[in-house]
Amino acid sequence: MNFAQESGEARRERAMRHALGLDEFTFYSLRDGARISLQMAQELARSWEKDGLAIVVRTGERRRKVFSMTPLARRLAKQQPKQPIAEHEATPAGNMWLVMRKMGLFSRVDVAAHATTDTVQVSEQEAGDYCRLLARGGYLRIAAKEVRGKREAMYRLIRDTGPKPPAEKRVTAIFDPNVSRLTYIAGMPG
Repeated sequence: MNFAQESGEARRERAMRHALGLDEFTFYSLRDGARISLQMAQELARSWEKDGLAIVVRTGERRRKVFSMTPLARRLAKQQPKQPIAEHEATPAGNMWLVMRKMGLFSRVDVAAHATTDTVQVSEQEAGDYCRLLARGGYLRIAAKEVRGKREAMYRLIRDTGPKPPAEKRVTAIFDPNVSRLTYIAGMPG
């Protein structure tokens, strides 16, 4: 396989699989074992640490950090979707909803990483917005609050209504401030 032509997502997945197969790793062992750049190994290990997926277990020779994947990372790896996303609605919302249904417990970073495919891009911002929307709608519960700069918020799916993704809709309506109510909603019987 030509790793130079491989997508960033494929390299991240390979690095995660490699790290999960080790008891401990450093930036350098992750770089060598996953066949990625040192910069990418550093970025991944730091982001995993920030998201609670890896911890620094000790400082090795030359003061190098030695990491270990957490039980949370191992649980999430087992919960990854088994079906290819391409078999479902190939939209950002469709992919994110599928990931949420399969993982059960996730952060916006998890959703963005697993919902992105060759044909659909999902940013962390977009995943975070969708998570907040679904939390407001009663589909998700915040399982662990965000700790700024240390850990992403973790969400748990609590209302799985089926394969089609819930979506925010804007409707035409008339609000009458004199009576403090909606007097017309487009598409609704009068």
